Amino acid sequence: MFQRIRFPHQIVADKVYSKEDLAAMWNAVDWAGVREEVFLQQCRIARAALSGDRSEIAKLQDELVNADEAKALAVWEVVHRKSRNTPGVDGEVWETPAHFMSAALHLENTGYESLPLLRFFIPKESGKMRPIGISTMHDRAMQMLYTFALQPVAETWGDSHSFGYRLYRSARDACAAIRTFLADEPADEVWVLDADITGCFDNIRHDWLVKNIPVSRNFLRQVLTSGYIYNGEFSPTPRGVPQGGIISPVLANMTLDGLEPRLTKAFGKSEKTEKSPGIRFIRYADDFIVLTSSRSVAEEAWDEIAAFLKPRGLHLSEEKTRIVPVRDGFSFLHWRFRKDRAGISIRPSDGSVHHFREMLDETLAGTFATPEELVARLNPLLRGYAFYHRDVETGDLFLSMDEDIRRKICRLLAGWYSKENQKSLEERFFLHPPDNPPQFHAGSQTLYLLSSTVPGPPRTPVPGLNAFLDRDILTRCDEEYDPLDRMVLEEQLRSRETGRKSRVPEYW
Repeated sequence: MFQRIRFPHQIVADKVYSKEDLAAMWNAVDWAGVREEVFLQQCRIARAALSGDRSEIAKLQDELVNADEAKALAVWEVVHRKSRNTPGVDGEVWETPAHFMSAALHLENTGYESLPLLRFFIPKESGKMRPIGISTMHDRAMQMLYTFALQPVAETWGDSHSFGYRLYRSARDACAAIRTFLADEPADEVWVLDADITGCFDNIRHDWLVKNIPVSRNFLRQVLTSGYIYNGEFSPTPRGVPQGGIISPVLANMTLDGLEPRLTKAFGKSEKTEKSPGIRFIRYADDFIVLTSSRSVAEEAWDEIAAFLKPRGLHLSEEKTRIVPVRDGFSFLHWRFRKDRAGISIRPSDGSVHHFREMLDETLAGTFATPEELVARLNPLLRGYAFYHRDVETGDLFLSMDEDIRRKICRLLAGWYSKENQKSLEERFFLHPPDNPPQFHAGSQTLYLLSSTVPGPPRTPVPGLNAFLDRDILTRCDEEYDPLDRMVLEEQLRSRETGRKSRVPEYW
């Protein structure tokens, strides 16, 4: 039976316990029991959110963020992220069990002050630069702790067709929802409002967040107004949520929640208006589309969305937001969707294919000690891409990619084994499975063939299920995954456990 952990007071621990004692405490934690206890506390918050009782939500959140189990788990989550070796402005990283235990003891809410973020920039696909902020380890753990408390509310109050940064939801579920709407829509013509919010994370109004997000206001103000340091200079943050912050995706999701029911109420079908056109809203984080059989409804929806966003400090980009017929095609979540008289077509977008080929070239240009290491490096990338795109049209594309990879590997082999001729290398390193292209193998390692990918089990998202209150149902759905699904998920978990960057793409 799980015994609830009780940590000593931090002042006592700092004076009495040695590093060895602290490490022993950390290593003795029953993590399965801790996770279950935190989950049960989150379920209570979800039930309060379901009833709409804000005072009960606040009371239960306060209990959770002060629970020793939640503090320990928050630190565990932070030190198992790929950013665990990246310090913030204080230059501190947590490296040992003694550090982890000490950090958990110091996660105190009273008098908490967030330090500024360390800012740097990374390139976007458009060629522009995206600002990223690195919090201190302590601030990351505090954000994780409060994410535990806020996520049950976000999951319970979230829009039905919001799929980004949600538990038990994914981009592939969004794709399935779009496919279902297009298949069920009898109209000859379907219109899509392809929306783009200008700098969503950077522009959300702080006063709106503090007033509307059900979490400790003192903590939230600290996170929002901590500012950042770039090139040694401090800058305040009067708007927006921290780019790269652990709690930021939840805050952004909750900022946009409520848009789907507003559109459905304004334009959806009802018993009184059977002739009204159908409408479907699909959102992944701050990317969303509106599908309808009427262009006029799409235009009116644009105005309705603008009115919804304005109090939050957001607006649609006039340049990037557009209304197009689905017969012309549109790109969303790295897929290209089209519907015409010939049927529905969904395939990887040109941008996704280009990015994947770049990643392949980058990987193949690396240094490998053995051919086996080459296979081990490529397989997670190949399986991840196949996993993401397995439910759409990929036949010819995957065949051409397999052939391209084979040619590049042959060039590598010719350089490694310059004394062997091409035929000998082909016989030594390639299998010839029936009805499939040649398959590279080295020792016990076999390279995954993209063209061998088969469609996954039918995806039928049930938007009404709650990640906390319906966990058993959602877990059973996970158990129905086929071998490719399970292999990719295991690779993601291994990447997380070792704190390294996963080569398995989640969002292309």
